[in-house]
Amino acid sequence: MSVPDFETLLLPVLKAISSRNEIALSEVRGIVASNLGLTGKDLNETMESGQQTFNNRVNWAANYFEIAGIVARVRRGVYRTNDEGKQLLEKGLTRIDYDILRQYPGYASWEKRGRQKTPRLQ
Repeated sequence: MSVPDFETLLLPVLKAISSRNEIALSEVRGIVASNLGLTGKDLNETMESGQQTFNNRVNWAANYFEIAGIVARVRRGVYRTNDEGKQLLEKGLTRIDYDILRQYPGYASWEKRGRQKTPRLQ
């Protein structure tokens, strides 16, 4: 297996964030990697920039959830699920993707403003 694409990681990341009252992204990465059965080789996969692909995607997922208003950043690198995130999880979705994120005004307006500057993650 290799690192799943960004959208495939969204739901597991949200579930991991919601697993505790407050959780550090390092713990989120550990939970998601374990739940998906990722190997050390998978986790060491790097992007052209040299960043680890998995870490990059998990970090962006948390960031996008914060922009959408689905999670709150408690302090640097520590998040918690808010009411919006809990309601989203209660829907029993099997996947979260960009179309779902766009349903949240915070994300939709952010994407509209920065579309030319920020490439869509894959």
